[in-house]
Amino acid sequence: INAEYMGIYQRMNSVLLAFIGLICAFANCADLCSYRVFNWNFYLNHNKDLLRSHHYDESSACAHWRSNGANDGRQAHPKFHSKQYCELYSDIRGAGLCNAGRYVLAVAHYLEKGINEGRQGYIKEGGHGMWVVANEVFTMTASALHAGSISSILYKDQIEIVNSWDRGRQLQYAFTDSTGECHNPTEGGSGRDGISDTTTSVLKGIRAVPSQYIATTTQPAYWKGPPDPCTKGRGWLSPFIVYKQVNINFKGNQHLIAYDIGFKMVEDFDLLSFECPTLYMPAAFDRVFIIDLGKRSYNQIPLPGENKEEITTKPIMYANAQNVAVGVLLKSVNGPAGVFHYAYFGKMGSAAAIDRTTKWSAWYHTGSAVRAGTELSTRMYIAIGTPDEVVNALLTPQLPIQSSLLQRFK
Repeated sequence: INAEYMGIYQRMNSVLLAFIGLICAFANCADLCSYRVFNWNFYLNHNKDLLRSHHYDESSACAHWRSNGANDGRQAHPKFHSKQYCELYSDIRGAGLCNAGRYVLAVAHYLEKGINEGRQGYIKEGGHGMWVVANEVFTMTASALHAGSISSILYKDQIEIVNSWDRGRQLQYAFTDSTGECHNPTEGGSGRDGISDTTTSVLKGIRAVPSQYIATTTQPAYWKGPPDPCTKGRGWLSPFIVYKQVNINFKGNQHLIAYDIGFKMVEDFDLLSFECPTLYMPAAFDRVFIIDLGKRSYNQIPLPGENKEEITTKPIMYANAQNVAVGVLLKSVNGPAGVFHYAYFGKMGSAAAIDRTTKWSAWYHTGSAVRAGTELSTRMYIAIGTPDEVVNALLTPQLPIQSSLLQRFK
């Protein structure tokens, strides 16, 4: 009798779940463009076909998500993906909310019931080419589409900090010699990748540990390749293997990220200029500040002009009108002698909202030849929050200089 009643209960529950999903999907009781399941920057940056179809702004992205994307099972937020949600919960699958072409039912269920029930909206260890770590301040995503580079940092579940239009943006590393882009291994991919669905860089390994870190092993592509004569016959894929580990909640501070990179030179460079790393941001981040850590202060300076670059030896910080800021501090370099500086840029890109961007870079320059076999590793600190929270995080006492990242992978 108990088994019979249990079977009836399970069938009734499945019918109820399906009914809720249908009502919410078609009667619009759930806001499909809610910040809990949708961020227009994230959606466009991680669905490149929408960029190729000229979906460039929030209204266009939301309209597509409502009419097609939610039903298609696309991902529009780092903390929710209908296909991962369905994989996590058998009762959702059993209720018929996970059928191809009808994933909007799973979205509606999450919004109307799943959140209140404390259900997880994504697979924490990574799934469907996305690896996510999060705390109460921000959510950080590395994606296969961008070869494991950090393609999203979402502040308070709502404000995107990373611009990922093509494979040269993101929060990522790149390095070059005196020829510039002609000899320029780049984590996210090559210049030819653009807004395609593939990257030339090869993600060889990735691990996400919830609330702790994302670690990657990547073979970066050259930014330029044949038939450009400046590449001197090199192919598109570089021979370098680069290790990266991005730690959140560093020293117990939810605003602080420790960003480590390590690799061995496998080619001779006549000099080495290393972006370790660089961050492209949405154009809304249009206020730039110089940070004086000694005085525990920051001062706003003019944003450089269109496509212009300025440099400084002091840490920098960008902020938007909502007072969300991101700052950077290059802490250490293990490798050949060199100098470092910070570069900050004015607005760049086309008039399309998703393409407009600002940028900072933390540069390390040797100024002299670096031979194959030389090992190099760097540590960078990145802080996210209000401007005061950013400066306080970068002033965390005794921020350590890391040991060689290469040693951790050997």
